[in-house]
Amino acid sequence: MRLPSWLAIFAGTRTVEDQDSLHIYASRPETTVVMVTMLGVVDSMVEEIIAVTSSKFSGKHRIVYVIDSLDFGPFRKHSAMFEYLPPLSEQKLHAEAMPWHAYLQARWSLLNAKWKPIHILAYGQNVERYLAAAATASIASTATTRDAP
Repeated sequence: MRLPSWLAIFAGTRTVEDQDSLHIYASRPETTVVMVTMLGVVDSMVEEIIAVTSSKFSGKHRIVYVIDSLDFGPFRKHSAMFEYLPPLSEQKLHAEAMPWHAYLQARWSLLNAKWKPIHILAYGQNVERYLAAAATASIASTATTRDAP
């Protein structure tokens, strides 16, 4: 009777052939990431941007979209990965409760650390202007709060 291989190890009945068998499994190389920011993009342009970027990059790279729209439908429809950042209108609405500029700077740093993109493409507003607008909204909110009676 032949013992199962896991039990043969403990019973000491493994053959030399079994002991010399070495199995090396090929690992997949890390997939590179292209990050596509779509901050302030009109909803009617989203499908076209996804189609264009997918045709250009999806064969060689993983694409991650950074969006500020709550309409996740087009991304789900295309099984696209995306990260959400709040739009300026939401930042202004909740300006008193949140230090947006510091939060968004940290969030952007985390996204870059998480995905490690080799390229960042910007459709709509670029990230630098988006972060600057967040700083402006935070300063305006602080000034309004201080001036209040």
